[in-house]
Amino acid sequence: MNKGHFRKYICSIGSFLTIFIMSHCGGGSPGPNIPAPVGELMSISSPDVQGLVKVSGMNGAVFPQAKVIVTNVSIHKGDNLINGLKKAPYLDDLRQQTTLTQVETIADINGAFEVFVRGAVKDEVEVVQVFEGEVSDATELIVPPNVFSVKSNLSHLAVNPYENLAVAIGNDDTNGLVYMLQYDPDVPLYSHPEPTLKFSQSHRLSKIALHPTNNTALIISHEDNVIIDFLTNSLQTSPYVSSIKSPLSININPDVSLAVLGLEGSHAVQIYDMVAHEPTCMVKINNSLAESSHVQTKFVDIKLENQENIILVAASDFDDGSIVMSRIAYGSCDNPVLGISQLLLPPNVEVSGLASFDFGNKAVVSDANSNRVYMVDFNALKIIPMIVGDSPREIFIDELFNSAYVANAGDNSVSFINLLTRQVKTQEHIGLMPSALGVFYNLDQAAVFSSFDNSLVFIDMDF
Repeated sequence: MNKGHFRKYICSIGSFLTIFIMSHCGGGSPGPNIPAPVGELMSISSPDVQGLVKVSGMNGAVFPQAKVIVTNVSIHKGDNLINGLKKAPYLDDLRQQTTLTQVETIADINGAFEVFVRGAVKDEVEVVQVFEGEVSDATELIVPPNVFSVKSNLSHLAVNPYENLAVAIGNDDTNGLVYMLQYDPDVPLYSHPEPTLKFSQSHRLSKIALHPTNNTALIISHEDNVIIDFLTNSLQTSPYVSSIKSPLSININPDVSLAVLGLEGSHAVQIYDMVAHEPTCMVKINNSLAESSHVQTKFVDIKLENQENIILVAASDFDDGSIVMSRIAYGSCDNPVLGISQLLLPPNVEVSGLASFDFGNKAVVSDANSNRVYMVDFNALKIIPMIVGDSPREIFIDELFNSAYVANAGDNSVSFINLLTRQVKTQEHIGLMPSALGVFYNLDQAAVFSSFDNSLVFIDMDF
């Protein structure tokens, strides 16, 4: 692109500063400088587990096909790339460069770009553009703090999507620990905080679920066979502790204030009344697709069908290797099963996450043995595979926008699924071995639990 065509392009799109347009449009001689990259059109991530931050520019952030140089000025040493480009190491895949503090790339024809550079929280990163031998002033970006890590062994995460509340549970040698974080993206997070609560009654906390409107948290311990029921906004309140036989998973339906638990050792689920603060009846799942004695109902969800019938959706793992998906219309403890539909998942699937939607008529289950999730349609009796990241774990469904989010432990990513079109997009560099997640609706951000390094990573939902 020659200078004349370039100036004509700038005048027509009007994407840059008025002072630049006034000095360069209309045939006059170009000034000595070009404008700095547009900060409002750029973003910078917090460091991932490799110590890399991603710097991205949207369309119009720099000139089309300009050279973009990104420097972490807080830690960069040595020759500047502008003066000595050939002296700096360069690899095609910048994500593998864990030592570079300065990198360069070429923007696309829309003036967009993306690079990775080494960085830590609060480091200052500068971005300049070089075009036709001219070097712009720098635009400054600050590496944001949005990773929350603890010293204890975390086991699970739940969020209240309306209150921006993230609650992680874990364990030390003697206690069950609860970490509650009222997340604000503008407030720095600090690592290794003290736990908000300690539970000595049950020191191996395994799963947590939150009621989104009444500040109730339910925690189960598979090892100690209990459920703990407490208020997140009244820490002095004594928790309700009830015995539950071998609980593996838990989910809440806020419309009826009931929770449902998946159980080990029987083809059944347990109902828990959140108003009475006690377990009620156990719902046996009559099975016609597999024959075996030992069963793990590893995952279960609870929905309300047409604001009338309660629906239970369960994934049960039999010791003959078969996995049965069940949809149960639940009435009451006196008449627990009103109807049931069942499907058999493909062989060699290991269910590692489940979430239902469409009033329980459909569900998405993840397969830890592959890079697939399966959409289960109980009405059409169909199972539809979809490719996501490697070794998917838990699933979060946002029914308002017909979308699902999947934590992929095998390749440190989160996948977004459009449930209408079944299109999948994946965001990489999301902590190390992410296994659970939840979305804050009013922030367009997600909290992702990384099981390997006991941290919560807060990401923008920019799929």
